[in-house]
Amino acid sequence: MLMIPSVLMRKCLLKFIIKSSALDRKRFIMPSKNGAISLRTEDVYDIFGLQNKGKDAMKALGKGGLKAKVKVPSRFVDSKTGEMMIDDLIENIVASGTYDDDFLRRIVLVLLGMVLAPQSTREVPNAYYKLVHDVEAIKAFNWNRFTLRICVEGITKTLSDLEKFTWPVGNLALIQYMFWEKVQPLDEEAFDPLAHEYPLMLNWSEDEAMKHDAYDTTYGRGNGTIDDVISEKYR
Repeated sequence: MLMIPSVLMRKCLLKFIIKSSALDRKRFIMPSKNGAISLRTEDVYDIFGLQNKGKDAMKALGKGGLKAKVKVPSRFVDSKTGEMMIDDLIENIVASGTYDDDFLRRIVLVLLGMVLAPQSTREVPNAYYKLVHDVEAIKAFNWNRFTLRICVEGITKTLSDLEKFTWPVGNLALIQYMFWEKVQPLDEEAFDPLAHEYPLMLNWSEDEAMKHDAYDTTYGRGNGTIDDVISEKYR
């Protein structure tokens, strides 16, 4: 996960993908009857390498979910706000001289707050501390389904009121990678799926993303070869 190449988020592309979502069909409908693409746990694995196994992380949060009031040790929170600030967590990680349990907790909290299940804020929800309190349990959670669920729920909430479009919470990079992999340019020079390594996020540098941007500008977003199954064994 820490090996993700630096690539910009395409706001116009993301808005296009979100608005193309058909919740009743669990699909993203491409234009001109070109087909549809879906987002499944298999895709989360293919894109990020997160295995679909383990305990339900959402269930571990309890009935209150992300809004649950959780007592977090003072060393993790800002003294004024009582919140876990992402910048402070990163600063403590860098300054840490030991790789102890708190170091690992902060690493996972930053991943949750910036990559797996971001909330579009400078804070990590205090509820997330429940997922890192027991260091030994961290590796037992199903981070694949957790990432997917937060993303889908965020999109669902946004689609409930498109007139007042608000950016959904969750891993929007996931749906950006999904689009690039599943809506393939007809120009082989712009896209060669057989040359891609796994997890698929490793293939998308800014230069590669710009090639897809150029294709979309010429032919329109969503027009190309639809390949809804991107698992390595089927390519």
